Amino acid sequence: MRTNMSLPRTASRLSRRAAVPVLGLVLVAGTACTSSDDEAGSTAGNAAAATESAAPAPTGADPLPKVEPSVKPKSTAKPPAPGAKPGGVQPGVPATNAQLAAALLGKSELPAADYQVDGADRLMGGPPAAGLAADRVECAVFAQESIHNAGAAEAWAHREYAGKGAAQGARMGITLSGHRGEAGAKLLADVDRALAGCAVPFTVDPVAAGAAASKPEKWSVAPVDNAPLLGDETVAYRVAVQAADGNRTFTVVLIRFGATVAHFAYGGDGSPNHPPYAAFMAAQVQKAKPLLGS
Repeated sequence: MRTNMSLPRTASRLSRRAAVPVLGLVLVAGTACTSSDDEAGSTAGNAAAATESAAPAPTGADPLPKVEPSVKPKSTAKPPAPGAKPGGVQPGVPATNAQLAAALLGKSELPAADYQVDGADRLMGGPPAAGLAADRVECAVFAQESIHNAGAAEAWAHREYAGKGAAQGARMGITLSGHRGEAGAKLLADVDRALAGCAVPFTVDPVAAGAAASKPEKWSVAPVDNAPLLGDETVAYRVAVQAADGNRTFTVVLIRFGATVAHFAYGGDGSPNHPPYAAFMAAQVQKAKPLLGS
């Protein structure tokens, strides 16, 4: 999927939150300076060292339990890894199927009154019983993404939301997928890299597992601007489908935070910055980030 590596950097539609790594550098730099000052203070005498040891921790540092040197800790349990979340998700480690399912929006958490949960959790933990094959390898990421099987996800959970009343017929599908290491970031990079080349129609053939019949479709992909940047990075695209049973369009927005990718898919060409789509994305990311890591 690296056939488009020669594309100019200006063609990228991947939005990244630059403030996160910058903040990290500031905190590291501040810690390094504090360590140097402490070391210098210790050579100046016991009085200076005592004064420095009483100084407050740098603003923004995680609170640590205060234990006097003469007190022996009573517990021998292994402390949590730095950055670990209350749900037990470690940095760079994918969440489990159960953790991802618990982080999906429930019926009492929907931001739009004219939507409802359509059924229980489904499609959890592995690829579904259907495959999608693309005739051009550089465009395969879009076919795989549409069945929640892209980016080497190790765990995932999916839920559908259906419109009612004035929104009758509208749907929003949300998938949360857990990726190990940099696999989640690679998924968004692969999608971003493939956007330009896959604007030209390519063939996608959905074939049920073990079935001989096929129903080829023509897909073409276009980037979507102004998707909300709610996590570490965001990429969005729209797919126009030409099929024997009629043409259709759907929009996909991927938002990565930490080792988790939130996938939002809805029919039509509505802007992801408009309601109800923007409200769904904000509510879902706001719920999932504290549980799954950011």
